Amino acid sequence: ERRRFARTGSLLADEQGRPDPLPVCIALTTALRQQGISVVALRSDSSGRMLTSALAWCLEAGSVLSVFQNAPPHVGRLPRRRLVPALLLEDLRIVRAMTQASPDCDRIDDELRRFVQDQAPTLSRGARSTRRDASMAIANLVGLARPQSEPIQGAAIQDLVLVRKMQPGALVALVFGGADPLFRGVSWAQLSSAVVAIAAQGTAGVRVAVVDGARHNAHSAYPRFYQALERALTSSAA
Repeated sequence: ERRRFARTGSLLADEQGRPDPLPVCIALTTALRQQGISVVALRSDSSGRMLTSALAWCLEAGSVLSVFQNAPPHVGRLPRRRLVPALLLEDLRIVRAMTQASPDCDRIDDELRRFVQDQAPTLSRGARSTRRDASMAIANLVGLARPQSEPIQGAAIQDLVLVRKMQPGALVALVFGGADPLFRGVSWAQLSSAVVAIAAQGTAGVRVAVVDGARHNAHSAYPRFYQALERALTSSAA
């Protein structure tokens, strides 16, 4: 599974672009069904989009009403040698400083992380496999930084095209940061082509917002702003 993800950047499609969700996605939707839990909306930040796209496809056809993805990878055009250092700089320095300076009382800062670690030690310091963690980290790094020449060719857009074939009535809402390395190099014409490709597969709308100047993981610093943006994009009256 890790090898395929590293090659494709997708939990849904195989190397030929055909829908073939990984077992973990099928198992999760099976568990939800067995518990009688109905999922009608899915949302994700950054790399979480791989799971929400796969889950949307695995759920009962026509049951999903909206898919919201903020800062999805596999859209921008930076090569790995530039994207990986840029993301490390964003996460380790820029976003951390931005979060500490944010006036948003819901920001995810170092104080909140320490609180969670103190309250849930089994989650933060539980038994882990160093070898498995390292293997998954490498797969994530390779898969997330998988380059493409056009956004429409990337895993994010291709996964959503598959999702809309299974969930034609699902509203798709996408948010990109104008200064996010994952979005760098994308023109409005290329973004428009990607939106048209998704919209062609369903009956519901496709809504896109580009937040000028927003960095990668800016939602950690300004969660209330992004919550309001999500509500505006996914509202039936938007």
